[in-house]
Amino acid sequence: MQVIANAIRIVECVMRNQPLGVTEISKMLGLPKTTVHRMLQSLEENEWLARQAQDPRKWVPTPRLWLLANRGPGFNLTDLTSSPMARLNRATDENVHVTQAEEGNIIVIDKLESTQPIRVYDPLGTKVPMHMSSSGKAMLSTWREEDLAAYLDRLEPQENQSHTVERSELLEEIYEIQQRGYALNRGNWRPEISGIGTSLPLAGLEVPAPYGLAISVPTHRMRESVIPQFVELLLQARQEILKAAGVAIKY
Repeated sequence: MQVIANAIRIVECVMRNQPLGVTEISKMLGLPKTTVHRMLQSLEENEWLARQAQDPRKWVPTPRLWLLANRGPGFNLTDLTSSPMARLNRATDENVHVTQAEEGNIIVIDKLESTQPIRVYDPLGTKVPMHMSSSGKAMLSTWREEDLAAYLDRLEPQENQSHTVERSELLEEIYEIQQRGYALNRGNWRPEISGIGTSLPLAGLEVPAPYGLAISVPTHRMRESVIPQFVELLLQARQEILKAAGVAIKY
């Protein structure tokens, strides 16, 4: 029983004070570091806690506890996203996908395809650096300043001529995304692919958004005239998802 009690104490500690490292948790709870480390690994394996994407030495809660508390057993992410995704796909006739943040990248975990002959090829599991995708940039806009700075610090040695990042420009763009609630991708990853994305902070505004929602568009169809309509439709879909999740947000 003590093992279960310690696991619960660790989950509660992380939820209240996230992100936390092993040493911090050990001091707060008066538990040996070896015990904390072992419990964290077990909680990670069972998807109650996860390593912070910005700093893998620290731990944050996953949406699992929140989802179980709000929706009951058997719930999964598609219960929230499938209907809004379908409406968005029909209204735009472009690819719509849900992405998940993982170790500085976004990964496509669900999608609906366009019916148009020329469309974006983005199979499930597609991985893109966060700052090169619309949903990734939207998720970055939910990060704390110090975590975003750490991400950029790690990014700079990896830059190459085709994917050069201007730090000041990206920070300015992320600030704008925070204000308006969506991000644009104009061929940042591949010239032929553009898009509009937003974050899905399903676990609340206190933690970085773990998911994103995006419309993926061939660049030649990403005309200025369609952007306002697509933005409106995207944010409507976001509102539907967050309302179903019980998350109150201004856009």
